[in-house]
Amino acid sequence: SYSYQYIEKRQGGILKFKDFAPAVFHLIRKKFGVREKDIIRSFSPEAVIGKKGEGKSGAFMLICKDHKFILKTATKEERDFFWGWLPYYYDHIIKNPNTLLTRILGVYSMKHAGFGGVTRFIVINNIFNSPVYYDPLLKYDLKGSREGRTVPEHKRGSSTTLKDLDIDHKLYIPSSLLPLLQEQIIKDTDFLAQRQIMDYSFLIGVHYKTEENKSEIVDRIRKLKHSEHSEHHNNHKQGNIFNIKYGGLMTYNPEKKRKEYYFFGIIDILQRYGKRKQLEHLFKSFAADRDAISVTEPTFYAERFKKFMLQLFVSAPEHLDVYNSIILKKRKGHRTLKFHIKKGSDNSLKSKKDQVGKDLEQVHTEKEKKTEQREELSHSVEKDKDLEKSDKAITADKATTADKATTADKATTADKATTADKATT
Repeated sequence: SYSYQYIEKRQGGILKFKDFAPAVFHLIRKKFGVREKDIIRSFSPEAVIGKKGEGKSGAFMLICKDHKFILKTATKEERDFFWGWLPYYYDHIIKNPNTLLTRILGVYSMKHAGFGGVTRFIVINNIFNSPVYYDPLLKYDLKGSREGRTVPEHKRGSSTTLKDLDIDHKLYIPSSLLPLLQEQIIKDTDFLAQRQIMDYSFLIGVHYKTEENKSEIVDRIRKLKHSEHSEHHNNHKQGNIFNIKYGGLMTYNPEKKRKEYYFFGIIDILQRYGKRKQLEHLFKSFAADRDAISVTEPTFYAERFKKFMLQLFVSAPEHLDVYNSIILKKRKGHRTLKFHIKKGSDNSLKSKKDQVGKDLEQVHTEKEKKTEQREELSHSVEKDKDLEKSDKAITADKATTADKATTADKATTADKATTADKATT
């Protein structure tokens, strides 16, 4: 069966709990190193915080205090829509181990007889899942659109998530990872456009040390190093090279002259561009620039999103303190890069960066070879088509010449017959 239903009789009535596609989501959880007992432990009654989502959907969320998972309510439309493209989602995350898409770890529904309707919800990963930097100092929800994409000054607080027009600086990515990040953004957005999905966001959290939090961060790192929980915690981060340092990406910001940690991913991927969204786009386009509003056709949304994000991320300059510990783990179809760099070592840094450069160069060379092979095949096909056209043209010319000759012969024979008739007469 594609779903399992559990029925439990209680004093207040019958509780029906449905687990959708358990076999598929078991494979997805296994892919990301998530065990069922981890989810159960994280969602114990005393270990969750209820919160209403900041988005327009008004979804209710339960956030685990251990920062690993989020339970989010979903509408029937969203659930049914995801149901239709679940096989494609599974195929995409298997082929793209570094995908930035939200990790949907389970889809469920619950109904308690006598207490209202059905509650549908999904379990997803928490992008800000980190044993050290789990409360970003800066948070941005980015869509690539301009209309209404700002938070008024009077509504801003220390925990406010800002929007597109509020970000006034670049985001610096290590030069060895920037091409991989750009490529993954393109792959993920193209995939969403193919599935007619739009209105998704790039959620990013930025953390760094301050005088206020420095001692607390140092204490967390010290506890993490002496805790068996550290290995267990990182199990949830398997398969993504963009969260290799405390669950995030370590980099250096030359504008602020500080080391920073980025935590990011693409969220809200269940919005289909159906009739309701098409009408919303139509009405909003009367009052604002249709190219600037968030709700728009999926292909255009993806292109605008990619353009905005690719301009936002830039290469981080070389800095000796940035790569004091970089580990890129091996995954299917990827080469292994594993090394440690000591602070203050120019030669070590240069040799290891050269190693990364050679590895990436080899990857690009293989891609170029494949591209050249495809182009050669395409040229061969075109040549064959040209030759075929040429043969047809020659055949047509011969046929025309033969027709003309036949016509000329017929005319000559007719003339001779006419002359003979006249002579006889």
